[in-house]
Amino acid sequence: MYVPVRPWTPGQFVGFTLTLTGGPGAGQSRPITANSTTDVTVMSAWMTLPDATTTYEIRETVINNQLYDMTPAWAGSVNGYTLFLTAGTGASQTRTVTATAPTRLTVSSPWATQPDATTQYRLVAPAVFTTVTDTTKSWIMNEFATAFTFRIVSGTGVGQTSVITSNTSNSLTLATALTTLPDATTVYEIRETVINDKLYDTTPSWSGSVVGSTVLLTGGTGAGQLRTISANTTTKLTVSAVWTTNPDATTQYEVIPAAELTKLYDTSKSWAMNQFTPGYIVSILTGAGAGQTRNVVSNTNNVVTVDAPWMTLPNTTSTYEIREAVINNKLYDATVPGWVTGLALNGSTVLLTGGRGAGQSNTIMANTATKLTLNSAWAPEPDATTTYEVVAPAEFTKLYDTTKSWVVNQFMTGYVVNILTGAGAGQTRPIVSNTNNVLTVSAPWSPLPNATSTYVIREAVTNDKLFDTTVPSWAPAAAC
Repeated sequence: MYVPVRPWTPGQFVGFTLTLTGGPGAGQSRPITANSTTDVTVMSAWMTLPDATTTYEIRETVINNQLYDMTPAWAGSVNGYTLFLTAGTGASQTRTVTATAPTRLTVSSPWATQPDATTQYRLVAPAVFTTVTDTTKSWIMNEFATAFTFRIVSGTGVGQTSVITSNTSNSLTLATALTTLPDATTVYEIRETVINDKLYDTTPSWSGSVVGSTVLLTGGTGAGQLRTISANTTTKLTVSAVWTTNPDATTQYEVIPAAELTKLYDTSKSWAMNQFTPGYIVSILTGAGAGQTRNVVSNTNNVVTVDAPWMTLPNTTSTYEIREAVINNKLYDATVPGWVTGLALNGSTVLLTGGRGAGQSNTIMANTATKLTLNSAWAPEPDATTTYEVVAPAEFTKLYDTTKSWVVNQFMTGYVVNILTGAGAGQTRPIVSNTNNVLTVSAPWSPLPNATSTYVIREAVTNDKLFDTTVPSWAPAAAC
C-alpha cells in the first residue's frame, strides 16, 4: 500500500488517485485535485466520510507499469534489475526495472495484471541470471570454459540451456541469462556442446581408467548401444565411435570389462574343463540376451567363453542350450533327461512328437547324458521347441491295454489287430503272441498306438465271420 509520509509537498499528488482501503468509506476512490503538506482534496464528495480509523493509499492514476512499496526491498537505483512478481495479484509476471524511486519502481512494459497491496516480489541483479553457484563442487578453474553447455534437467528452471563461458571452483558463468533462476530443487548437467562420442555422469559408477572396457546403454535414451571406451575422466567417457542416438540424463548404462562381454556364467554347473570345444555353440533361448548364438572357444567348470561379444549380456534371467554347431544327426536335451551314457539306447528310436521337426523318427546310434546321435540327418533339425520320446526297439511291436485280462496267447494263431481311431489309426498287424494285457505283433507300428487309440482284434480269415466289438445282444452258438 502506498501511503506517503507527511509532510507532503504541496501539489505533489495532483492527478493521483486516493483509494480508501479500510475502515469507514473503504472501497471508494477519488482523483486528487490538490494537496497541502497534510491534506488532500478530491474531485467529488465521499459517499461515506473517512475518519481517523480509515486506511488509504495514494498512487498514480495510470500504474500499468509501476510497482509501489512503502517499505521497499531496494535501496538506491535498481535500474536494469529483473522484477519477479512471486505471489498475490499479478504473480508469475517478470519485467525489467527502467526507473527507480524511493517507494516506486517503473518497469519496461505494462503489467498484464496490475500488482496491488497483496503482491509479493523479488528483485534480481542482472549478473545473477548468468551465474550458477554450487557450493558442493570443487571444479578446476575454467575446465568448462570451452565448448561446454549447462542444462537444467529437472526442478526449478527445467529445460533451460546455456553455453558456459567460464567457471570457478564452484560457480559457472553463462553466455545467455536464465529466465528462471535455479534453486535447491534444481538438478543440472554439464556436458560438451558436441557429445556424439561422449557419455557424462556427475555421479559415475567407474573409478580410475576404464579405457578398453565397454559401455553398454541399458535403458533410457540411446538404450541398446554398445561402444568401446577410448578415454575417460572422473565424469566423462569418450567412446570409439559416435552414438547413433546421443545419451542424456535419462540414460542408464553399465561399464563392462572387455573380457566379460564374451562370458556366460552358470554357477550351478560343474562341466569338465573345455568339454565344449571345438565345434560347440551356445544359444540364449529366453531372458536377457535371448536370440543370440555364439561359438564356444573354451569353458571352465561354470564359465563359457564365446568367440564374439554379446550385444546384450546374458544374466540370471537367461536360459540357454549348448550343442554341437552341426546337429543334423543329433538331438540335445539340456534338462539332463537321465539317459545312461554309452550304448544303452543304441537301436532305440527317438520320435519327434511336437515342435520343430515333429513327425520324424530316427534310430539312436550313440548317446551321452544330454545328447542323442542318430543314424540319419533330420530335415528339419529339432530345436528347443521340439518334444520327443525315446522308444526301445521291442516297443514298436507292442500294443498295451491295462484294462484287459486276456488268456495268455489266446490270439497267437490266426488273429490280427486293427487300430480304428486315435494314434496309429488305419494300421493292421498279425498277432504273434499275447499276455494278459499286451499284444505282440509281427511288424513295428508307425506311428505307435497309445492311450488315445481304439482297436479291434479279429481272426485273420473272416470270409465266414462277422465281428461286432460293441458286444452285441445276440446269444452264442445255435441261438442265432
